Amino acid sequence: DEWLRCSALETSDCTVEQSMGKTRFLSEASACDWAGIHCDDDVPPSSITIELDKNGLVGEIPLKELSGICMSALSLRGNPGIQIDFASEHADTLFGGLQRLDLSENFLYGSLSPTLLYSGPSMLYLNDNNFNGIIPSVPFRFVDGKSVLRLDYNQLSGSIPSEFGDFGSITELRLDNNFLTGTVPETLSSLDTLRILTLNNNDLTDVIPDSICDLSFNEGGALEDLWADCGLGFGAQIDCSCCTRCFE
Repeated sequence: DEWLRCSALETSDCTVEQSMGKTRFLSEASACDWAGIHCDDDVPPSSITIELDKNGLVGEIPLKELSGICMSALSLRGNPGIQIDFASEHADTLFGGLQRLDLSENFLYGSLSPTLLYSGPSMLYLNDNNFNGIIPSVPFRFVDGKSVLRLDYNQLSGSIPSEFGDFGSITELRLDNNFLTGTVPETLSSLDTLRILTLNNNDLTDVIPDSICDLSFNEGGALEDLWADCGLGFGAQIDCSCCTRCFE
């Protein structure tokens, strides 16, 4: 049960009396009154949001128990002592029912789960971890919509899957600071709601397709930030006529 410990020194926000009527985490009060827990009863069925960011959690996250909760969002950002069994059948059950999952700023490692990536939460934050290997590809019929996908600051390699162009109404796609290779797939040009696309600090080459540039804010599109390794000089890896920031 170590995962329930909020801090080794028990000084974090979820172990002290809270403002706004919240009590300490794991108190004898109703779970909906604990700090870090929000219960939304406005729209049936009621759903729960759990947010225990930067609380010093340690140990294995109990996916089986959490998968039995009607939960819309789970945020465990900044708890580098946690472990998660992404291969567990309970992982697919839990993560597939969430709208938002934030596991950023941990020391999570291993390969990315195709189910989590393509059929999981519409807002998925896996940045600032140690995930490695290639980004998996799946048939189109298994791709669900995304609104936010953050895979930046990991150790991912290989190419950017063309399936990312099937994410529909995504607004933010961050792939920077990995070891990605190859070219930028033209299928990303179908993401006409995209506002942020970061590709910098990878090993991508060639040219940002004109069809992606057509998404830019200057062309009447939604894309406000496009970052790539297009800096002037010998170190430039990508030719980009529409990037808002070029890295060398």
